[in-house]
Amino acid sequence: MIPKLFYTVFMDIVVKKMYNGQVPCIQLRGEREIIMNYKETGFRGLYKQFSVYPMNKNIKKLVGKYEGVTEGDGILTYGYYDREKGLMLEVLAAATIKEEKVTFEEPVYGRVTISISDVCDEQFSHIDDKDDFLSKKYSEKLSVLKTYAASAKLEATRNVAILDPLRDQVCFDEIKVVFNKNGLEAEECQVRIEEQVEGHFVGSLVSNPKQDFGFYEGDRIVFFVAKEKEGQIFCLADFGPSAFLTEDDLEDGSLLEAAVKKFREQKGEENLMEVLQLIRDSYVWVPCRMLSELNVETDLEQGISPDIFQKGADFFIPMFSSEEQMKEYATARSKYPMHALKVIKMAKESTKPLTGIVLNPFTNPFVLDMKLCEVVEKMKSRVTQ
Repeated sequence: MIPKLFYTVFMDIVVKKMYNGQVPCIQLRGEREIIMNYKETGFRGLYKQFSVYPMNKNIKKLVGKYEGVTEGDGILTYGYYDREKGLMLEVLAAATIKEEKVTFEEPVYGRVTISISDVCDEQFSHIDDKDDFLSKKYSEKLSVLKTYAASAKLEATRNVAILDPLRDQVCFDEIKVVFNKNGLEAEECQVRIEEQVEGHFVGSLVSNPKQDFGFYEGDRIVFFVAKEKEGQIFCLADFGPSAFLTEDDLEDGSLLEAAVKKFREQKGEENLMEVLQLIRDSYVWVPCRMLSELNVETDLEQGISPDIFQKGADFFIPMFSSEEQMKEYATARSKYPMHALKVIKMAKESTKPLTGIVLNPFTNPFVLDMKLCEVVEKMKSRVTQ
């Protein structure tokens, strides 16, 4: 029977003293010592993990004002991520290490948190919660952390280990991205990752670049992982313009269709940026209905409402590079030519939650999600008279 006053973890744990008896080290029988610091493990050693920090002067200084936290030989913590503050440790309870067992006291009163920046050099021991004992014991305190839960798309980017060398030590969602544009010096900028889509990443600028790339703090940009000749990786956002175009070049939609086909065959930075740039300058066909047919209100001056295309649980506004691409839509719906930027505006103003816009859904589809829509809006036109 587990006593009510404290919780004991029985996992064949051996406790021994290191460094002249000053730092407790937890070691599982038959396995290597599990003692490390943040500089060695990076965020993966603490994020969504239970850990024990031994009580020393620094830890006591950080948590000493909270009642009951300093009563043991250490503290039990759980790592979570705050998008504004970075990696944080939620202090769950005091930990006592005696002989061959570790005991964790009752949950501390109120919230006690520590920024990882304050304990980067401190040693900690990982506790494997295989049977969810700790998760159940401290479920009430852990439930508070649900407010910091990331979206599935953002969480997936945290599993991309190749980015780890480029991540900020404290705010690991922030990454160094090299901005490149003709006529300007290459500049390293801090970008907050938001999602990964088909080989590229979408993120927002943390602060204004020193040079004028046309993107500013809070703006969304697209970037890619690239590799130097020496094998080192870096992230690149290339804003260099391709060849200028005329409206006649874009009129039949064949350039856009060819660019999408090329991107689908080889998903890379240059091919994606070419598709986005061509969308930015193109006129497209959009299936719509007159308001009189729908008996609804809209802000559109033309008095029309775009048709909505559904795929699974996702909703899109469909648009087509030419009338030929519309297939059955050509006869089943009214169709209107309009600039792609107008379609993006319609998508942003839609009362129905949209995933984005889909180009040519019946042939070679290209999905322009709402975040990429913002990137397209910020692009400069390549069209000349």
